[in-house]
Amino acid sequence: MSKDASKKELHTVFYKNGKKRQEGKNIKGKKEGVWTEWYENGQIKSKESFKDNKWDGKHTYWYENGQKMKESRDIKGEYEGKWISWYENGQKWEEGRYKKEMKEGSWIKWDEDGQVISESVFKEGVWVK
Repeated sequence: MSKDASKKELHTVFYKNGKKRQEGKNIKGKKEGVWTEWYENGQIKSKESFKDNKWDGKHTYWYENGQKMKESRDIKGEYEGKWISWYENGQKWEEGRYKKEMKEGSWIKWDEDGQVISESVFKEGVWVK
C-alpha cells in the first residue's frame, strides 16, 4: 500500500463557475462520512452518509428549488428504515419502511394535492394488503 492510500483527504469538485459541485472525505481511497452535492446554482442537491465506501446512515435529497425530495436510511449499503419522498411542491408523495432491502409494513402514497391515493402493506417485500 502506498503512503498516500492510507491518509484521509477531503475530495472537492467544482463547477466551471467556481461553485462547489461535490465534497466529502476519502479514507484509504474510500468514501467516508457525509458527502454533499450541490446544483450549479449553489442550492444543495444531496447529503449522503458513507462508511467504508458504502451508503450507511441518513440520506437527504433536494429539488433545485430547495424543496426536499427524499429522505432515506441505509445500513452497510442496504435500504433499512424510513423512506419518505415529496413532490416538488412540498406535498408528501410516499412514505414507508424498508427492512433488509425489502418494503415492510404500511406504505402510503399521496397525489400532489395531498389526497391519499393508495395504502399498501408489505411483508418481506411482498404486497399482502
